[in-house]
Amino acid sequence: MIKDAHLVEIRDCEFSDMPDVARIHVMSWKDTYRGLVPQDYLDGLSIEVRQRGWEGIFRDETNEDSNVFIAYVDNVPAGFVSFGRARDVSMKGKGEIYAIYLLKEFWSKGVGFSLFKKAGEALLKAGFSECYLWVLDTNKNAIDSYLRWGGSLAGALSKNEHIGSQPIKEIVVRFSLV
Repeated sequence: MIKDAHLVEIRDCEFSDMPDVARIHVMSWKDTYRGLVPQDYLDGLSIEVRQRGWEGIFRDETNEDSNVFIAYVDNVPAGFVSFGRARDVSMKGKGEIYAIYLLKEFWSKGVGFSLFKKAGEALLKAGFSECYLWVLDTNKNAIDSYLRWGGSLAGALSKNEHIGSQPIKEIVVRFSLV
């Protein structure tokens, strides 16, 4: 846990934060998914390409239900959470955590939970009493964290995808916000 709460700042992302969001996104993927997805896929991730993608999302005026909070620890970019209205038809009426990523040096320090709580409060304020997220079924560290945060596995909900040439399975973790 971070000892001094005043060192952690979580706030709405601004366009000027997109380079930090892109760097966090790519670097966290390279650390989180090492050994879980093909290494050549991870090696091919580009901060510049990811930044252009985030800038496009940020500028998309039709994406009014999407929000991003960024966490800084002692003025150092540490992580972000992206969230909004559920994208899956079967989860209509719920909120969704689209992405939550931290740089490795901030793992297990309470920053991820703080981001999750802040997103949950915003989703609750927007009228959602529940939210969910998709997680790679082999990402045991993340799953363990989500369960500690009060989530429960929704066993019947899963999807098979590919990352690079490798088939992967994603599962749903649900959370009550009330």
